[in-house]
Amino acid sequence: MDSATQSDITAPNLQGYDPHRVSLLAFTVTTLTCTDLNALARLCVPLRARRRWQAKDYWMLMAFVSFNTFVGICLACAHLDFTVSYLLSRPLTGESLPVILEDATKVTEFMFTMTILNWITLWSVKFSLLALYHKLMVATSRAYRYIWTITCALSFLFLIGTMLAGFFVCGPDVAKFFNPANCGSKDDSRDAAISLWIGFCCDVSTDIASESR
Repeated sequence: MDSATQSDITAPNLQGYDPHRVSLLAFTVTTLTCTDLNALARLCVPLRARRRWQAKDYWMLMAFVSFNTFVGICLACAHLDFTVSYLLSRPLTGESLPVILEDATKVTEFMFTMTILNWITLWSVKFSLLALYHKLMVATSRAYRYIWTITCALSFLFLIGTMLAGFFVCGPDVAKFFNPANCGSKDDSRDAAISLWIGFCCDVSTDIASESR
């Protein structure tokens, strides 16, 4: 494969293609900036008021780090996603197919990591709120403290279960998940959707349990 052909495959530059990439980049950077400003304000206020962090602040710091890592990976793999989409919109050739499989595998690996970081971010914010509720329940009855303990235990179990479920959406062989050719059937897509919705339901249910006190 000559350099011109390789450049055409790995760096498509059709009219109407680049603006989508620019829009995605602008949206992602804007979202990251707004979220980071709010998170930094949330992290700086305790230091200014108490000169130290508490448990709820460390959980918020973990959410801040995992969210920024999530966005960084999103930006890093965006060009691969666009390249695969571009090549799939054209007739497949012997030169483009290996590039599609290679880039699709990389995108799958990135997406798997991003899914884990997404759950860590969501649950870190939840645990930060639970730590705050624990301080507010000092003068409450013992029953409320039992409910808090049960909610924390369920939250940890749900988080671990949700993350583990992502490993087995394509069957007991974890390696199949990272091979698009072996993890693209309708059953695999259904299992992935089930895993996502179970994680979402667990997240919402523990939110409701946290607020119900």
